[in-house]
Amino acid sequence: MLGLGVTQEVCHLLGRVTYQNRPFVVMHFTPLFPHVANNSFPSSLTAFAAVAAVVGVLAWRRVGMVFVVGLVVVGFGCVYVGVHYPSDVIVGAGVGVVSGWVTWVITGLPPVARVFSRLERRLPRGGRRRVPPRVAARAAS
Repeated sequence: MLGLGVTQEVCHLLGRVTYQNRPFVVMHFTPLFPHVANNSFPSSLTAFAAVAAVVGVLAWRRVGMVFVVGLVVVGFGCVYVGVHYPSDVIVGAGVGVVSGWVTWVITGLPPVARVFSRLERRLPRGGRRRVPPRVAARAAS
């Protein structure tokens, strides 16, 4: 969640500094996905997908690669439907990757990790499912 918040703020700041009309506005066509004609740069959606991809890869390695595939699909989709330029998607992905990695590193630092550990111990444990032990299958007689 922290990575997504950082990403949102960085994208918002970049959007205030640099304004770029969306492709469907400049090229006068109707996008495949309806969208407001506001700032195109950078792609926040791609940035959020990149945060998920970084966290997924850092946490689960090979399984996290599914998130990377999702990032590529999201980025391609944003360009394909006509709401972003490739540069918007590339910069958005870069913002997301950096934000995700930085927040991963910061939350792993010992002082921060201790705070999260204390918070986690205070959470109720009632929501966890207990898995019953396996029973050996009986042979049919």
